[in-house]
This record gives sequence, structure tokens and C-alpha cells, in this order.
Amino acid sequence: MNVLFSALDITVDKHQTLLASRLRSDKYFDDGALTDRTICGFFRHLIGTEPLATNNKQRHVRSYQIKKLRQRIALWLLPLIELREQYEQSQISIDDLKYPSVVFDFLTLSEDKFVLLADGLNQYIHLSLQNNKFSSRYAYHPKLVSLLKMELTTILKKLTAPTEELTINGNEQYIYLSDLQVFQALALSSPYLCGVPSMTAIWGFIHQYQRSFVELMQVEDDIEFSSFAIFFKQEFIYTGSVLPEASKLSAKRTISSVKRTTLKDEYHSDLVIDMIIKVKSSVNINNHISLLQAALPTRFAGGSILQPELSSNIDWVNVINDHEQLFHQVKGLPNYGEWLIPESQQPANVFELSSFMEADQSLIPISAGYHFLEYPNERDGSLCSHHVYAENALMLAKKVKPIDIRLGKIKPFHKNAFWSLDVNSSTILIKKE
Repeated sequence: MNVLFSALDITVDKHQTLLASRLRSDKYFDDGALTDRTICGFFRHLIGTEPLATNNKQRHVRSYQIKKLRQRIALWLLPLIELREQYEQSQISIDDLKYPSVVFDFLTLSEDKFVLLADGLNQYIHLSLQNNKFSSRYAYHPKLVSLLKMELTTILKKLTAPTEELTINGNEQYIYLSDLQVFQALALSSPYLCGVPSMTAIWGFIHQYQRSFVELMQVEDDIEFSSFAIFFKQEFIYTGSVLPEASKLSAKRTISSVKRTTLKDEYHSDLVIDMIIKVKSSVNINNHISLLQAALPTRFAGGSILQPELSSNIDWVNVINDHEQLFHQVKGLPNYGEWLIPESQQPANVFELSSFMEADQSLIPISAGYHFLEYPNERDGSLCSHHVYAENALMLAKKVKPIDIRLGKIKPFHKNAFWSLDVNSSTILIKKE
């Protein structure tokens, strides 16, 4: 049977971390976000050099490309946004003779006046395009001038939009796990899908974490790990064999040596992940950080999971009770990583699955649970009282960059990013909370 590959395609680039563009050069913008091969391909489609076969497909793809263009403009502007944040936190001082006028205004003006800087920043966008040999043909192109300015204005408005009020309930807390390292996780999440580990396997990790923590706490209060959000920083998929334990007798009905079962190549993945776990409890778990560290399971999706190396000095377990603090943690993640969030629109069959993925390259298939092929009933020899035959359920998930989380603010993140378990008489699914 052919296997469908759905890797996250994460390329680790340490230059895309906070303020990296500004620190390694004298520029205030990340020019590479608007001049690489991928964005130049978008420019060719947007100006009509490579039209698609039908008008309907052209409109659908154009909508996706404009979203990606907006994301790239935000990435281009990100070093300047973060420079302003450092200024607001009094980590740097401002000298008006040191900065160009548009940069100085962006750093010092109130946020509600950002839109007034659209013309000056648009000029810098075209200068960035002009100074690169691959993108120079698109600088001041008549079909791009107004489009680039419109998307830049949209981003400036999003930056100035007030953060919506979000109240964390008194019994809700968030465990933030940073830079967990996963080795030899099973990448074959179902017999016909290879890529992100099975969501049921990730939920099994969450459930085991809850059981271990409750056992160490030794309290009667209810503690529920109700949902999770996951961010992938690294992904490496490979094939290989794991040496099995000696478990098979060489000869039956007699004393004989024990041999190993047959070796078989399997798809594995090594990962680096961040995870946010929503906890519902009346207990303040911030007072039990050491127990949270001790309770971390050692297994993840068939592989091993480890905390960051001690030499990295990472405070890898945090409990957050304030939504602004959580948003500050989330928006500052490196942009080469990907949040994996539930997708609202799901295909009805394999043909729709392919169509959705062609129209939006940020969508990938995942194994999200099981569809029952019958009603659960009693069977001799089953481990539980009821048994059911089931089929793997495929769903679409969306890859989201941290820059999109930053522009979308914290309320959409809370509303859309968390996965939880849903069980009924016909399915077991890990889906949107």
C-alpha cells in the first residue's frame, strides 16, 4: 500500500529568532522574507505571468497567495516590531540621529498612528525588492504597488488593534513545556499516513502526564489536563530498525534459547516541541513545579521524550495564570517553527482531501482518532468489557507561523489552537476543543 507523506517541512534557521536580522546587520527589516524563491513565485502568479487553468482555481489560489504575501510582509517588518518592544521595555535607548525618519517614527509614535507610516514603509519594501537580483523585476511593478501597500496597511492596523479582553477562569491554569526532545517517535501514524505522530498518541502522553502528576500530588482535588496546543520546532523523519527484545523461543515445548523477532524498517521521527497544557483544577499547581518535572512521562508516540540539556539552562516547565504572559511567550517563538492547530473545514473523502491541500499548502493530513465499524459489544478475550473494530480517521490540520499568532492576538489563539478528546458511540477523535 502506498503511504501518504505529510511532513511539516521545518527548516531550522537560527537567523529567524528574535531581533536576529537587526543584530547581524545594520538593516531594520528582514529583506530575505520578500526576496527568496518562494515569494518570487507568488509574485509571478500575482502579476499574471503564470496563470492557472481556470478562473475559479485562479481566484482560490490567489486568496491563499495573498495571505502568504501578508505573512511575508509581517516577517519583513518583524525586526522593527521587536526593536520597538525592546524600547518600550526600556532595554534600548532612542537617538533620533541614529535612525532613519520612518524607523524613528515607528519606534516612538503611538500605535494608533502606525497607519500614517504606510507610504514610507512601502517605499522601503520596494527598495528591498530592488536591491536583490532575483526580486528586482517586481520592484514598483504596477500590479504589485497597490497590493503591497494594501497588505502592509492591513498589518499595521492589526498591530494597532486592541487586545481583546480574555479572562482565564479561576480554575484554569496553563503548563508550558519548552524544548522537549523526542527521539524515535513513530512517524507512521496510520498504515497509510507518515508525518506528524498520531494525535491519539499525543493525547496518551497528556493523559499519562496527568495520572503521574496526580499520583505524586496525593490530593483528593480533581486535576484535569483538559486540552493541549503543540508547537513543532524541529522535525526529522527517517527509516530504520529498532533492535527488538529477545522474546521468541527457538523451539517449542522444550527448554531452548530465546531469539529476537524479525527486524523491520519503520518510519521514525526526531522532534523538538513546545507544548501548552490547559489544566482545570482548584489547586495552584504553580506551587508544585518540582512534581511537574518529576511526573513527565518518558514515552511519547512510541519514542522517548527528554527534557532539554542541562547546559542549555532552559526553564522548561512553567505554570501561567495570566493570558498576557502566555501571549508574550507564544508570540516570541522562532518563526521557522509551526503551530499545529485544528482545521474547521474537513473533507468528506480522499478526493476532497487532495483538493483542499492543493488549494492551501498550510494544510496537512493527520491521524486524529478512530471511526467505529460497528457498535461496541462484548467479545471473549477482549481486555475491556466491550470491544469494537475501528478504522483510522484522517483529518486536516493547519500549520500556523508565530507571526500569524502575533497578528491574530491571543483570543483567536485560545479559541482555535487547543486539541481535546471527544468520544461518542461511533468515534474516538482528538479535535478542536
